[in-house]
Amino acid sequence: LIPIHEVTAFVADQKYVSVDHDNGQDLIDDSLKSLETEFGDRFVRVHRSALVAVDRIDRIEKTADGKSRIVLRDDSQVEHKELIISRRHVAEVKRRLKES
Repeated sequence: LIPIHEVTAFVADQKYVSVDHDNGQDLIDDSLKSLETEFGDRFVRVHRSALVAVDRIDRIEKTADGKSRIVLRDDSQVEHKELIISRRHVAEVKRRLKES
């Protein structure tokens, strides 16, 4: 088991969910929906295929093509350092960042 405070992001890909955490990356069988229900107070959905720990987000940036992306804190040693935020989730991500 991976302690939830060590998890930076859950990223869905096909049948599995990749868990980016302080010690690397692992695959699990849980759905993003079930993870969001269980850990929604700690994580925010940034895309239909990604949940990110709010306390690991450093900032939101605009890409050259006008999309929004999150940039994780430097101490988050994970594969997915920058994730695109889908347009429908931008407002919620900004709200959650202001709350924290």
